Amino acid sequence: MAAPTVKKSAGSSINTRVFTIQDRREQFLKYKAQSKGDWRVLEENVDETFVPFGFLTMDQVLGWRGVCHGGRVIHIHGNEGAGKSTLTLGIIANYQRQTGEPAAAFDFERTTNSKYARVMGIDESMVFIKKPDSIEQSAKDVIDLMNAGCRFFVFDSIPRMKSKVDEKDIQSGAAFKATVGKHAKAIQDFYDVLLPHAAEHDCIFIMINQQRARIEDGNDAKWAQKYPSFTNLPYTLPGGMANRYNTSYMLELKTVKAFRAGGFADDPFIIEPGDNKGPFAVTQIRARSLKNKVTGGGFREGTLWLRTGLGVDENISVRQLGRRYKFIDYIGRTYFVGKNPDEAIIKYASKDAAIQDLVINQNPEILGELRKLLVNTVDSTEFECEVDSALATYVKGEEAAFDDDEVFVNKKFEVEDVKDGDVETF
Repeated sequence: MAAPTVKKSAGSSINTRVFTIQDRREQFLKYKAQSKGDWRVLEENVDETFVPFGFLTMDQVLGWRGVCHGGRVIHIHGNEGAGKSTLTLGIIANYQRQTGEPAAAFDFERTTNSKYARVMGIDESMVFIKKPDSIEQSAKDVIDLMNAGCRFFVFDSIPRMKSKVDEKDIQSGAAFKATVGKHAKAIQDFYDVLLPHAAEHDCIFIMINQQRARIEDGNDAKWAQKYPSFTNLPYTLPGGMANRYNTSYMLELKTVKAFRAGGFADDPFIIEPGDNKGPFAVTQIRARSLKNKVTGGGFREGTLWLRTGLGVDENISVRQLGRRYKFIDYIGRTYFVGKNPDEAIIKYASKDAAIQDLVINQNPEILGELRKLLVNTVDSTEFECEVDSALATYVKGEEAAFDDDEVFVNKKFEVEDVKDGDVETF
């Protein structure tokens, strides 16, 4: 039977009810051929392109693989001092080094400066950093930058992404009238307006959020501070549910402990030796993947190490994972770096010699080779973490776990030094 003529005249529709299975297949393939080249149509055998974050914890341990584009959103939140902005500046620097592309950062908190950007390794000639007056102004700049070829955007941070209030409303007092949900609505509008353009221009948005302490009275709040869980959170996140629904990746950062030189007694290969009496040298940060809609894999947990004024110390992560996988190990008195003594990258006559080269001197060549080995070895499934059903529900978007309409105050946090129990408040 000959296939029916598929012609559509004005004011009429094709009667597809008479199509045979073969007709449907042929006409469908014709339409697919006509649509070829449209970026919105998923083609066969086209893999996702990733630009590595440049940090083992994010790329391998959490299983994120790297920065993806396509109009996606990465949401990073955590307590004050957990390194959210510092980590993001490091991501920008690594992205620039690997791609040569420009990047843009909107500093709503107004804390970034050129000196710190340079310390992080950012190429200032290929970065646009602005401290905008309003969320509307930043949206206009984003469109202009997209048309100028930029597709990497950072917004720091969500609590400060607000509309600029007119002076006459301040003078009249109208600005101080209750506006429940206004900020959440502004963030929702931000996503609604920009994400279609972000997808068209193949962009990525990194959104930084700030945890806020709960201040209400009651046993629930008290227990949340002492025994936090996602059925009874010790903090809340501003910006409304739009951050949950529009996010492809969600990363939670939490300060664990600050260490002095020589203070990591568990393993002398992690932090440089010392008497554990000087100033704090490095801070351990827990990095937990709460959402991953791109590479999958569920909930993962790893560690980042921050040095004040210097950023993420990737060499500590390399040594820590190298010890975990026994790629820094020994036989007798001989220490080696590699899969085994026969395939060693290097051998040392003693433990002290190994510590001197790897920890104190931080031999870039050896640590670089070890890092390559880890990239091909680390399995993110080994870093799965248990998450209760309430968090899973929150991530899926079925329940409002975070309430944007409450009133909050900032809360300092304490970091306990490992050895002598001193408490340092940041």
